[in-house]
Amino acid sequence: MAGVNTADLEGVPTMDSNGNFYFVSDRNYASTFSTLYQGRYNNGTVSNVQILQGVSKLQAGWVNFDIEASADGQFIYFVDARFDQSGNPNSADLVIAEKKPNGFQRLPNTADLFKNLNTNALEYAACISNNQLEIYFTRVAVPLTSNSTPEIYYATRKDIAEPFGSPKKTPNISGFVEAATIAQDQKTLYFHKKENNKFVLYLIKKN
Repeated sequence: MAGVNTADLEGVPTMDSNGNFYFVSDRNYASTFSTLYQGRYNNGTVSNVQILQGVSKLQAGWVNFDIEASADGQFIYFVDARFDQSGNPNSADLVIAEKKPNGFQRLPNTADLFKNLNTNALEYAACISNNQLEIYFTRVAVPLTSNSTPEIYYATRKDIAEPFGSPKKTPNISGFVEAATIAQDQKTLYFHKKENNKFVLYLIKKN
């Protein structure tokens, strides 16, 4: 995509209904300890690409490797992950930040909002419904091994000011699966599944 792709790693694109585009890139991590970027989308091009301010811990070893924008553009859901010296994540938790005039600011009650979701396992790849009352995410136990199998969970809440309830495994999804995404109709769920050492895209319809 023009304005986004470089020789470095770019991924996990997301966009709100106002054309604010967000993605992950490791292009300047060594000098900034930041991996989340933003820009303005228009007609296939993203302009004014810059680091998303106010979210990184700005500490070596900490990486934000996923991002999801709410439809209204007021919140982002992302991951705080800590990597060991071998480059493997040993912790990953979901975080919420709210849009402010000069960037985003982490919600002070993030820990409470996600108290039923974040565990000693890795939680990542959050996907939020348009009303922000339903969330899907991926969980996998640590330490990671060749037999590690990530699973997709979901949780709900009655109000965006409330914590999400206890998560459940998403029905009709099994195997090595990750990264659910809710379509605009809010009824179709996309995800990828590892089959024969390849990742294949699937979709299911919610009940």
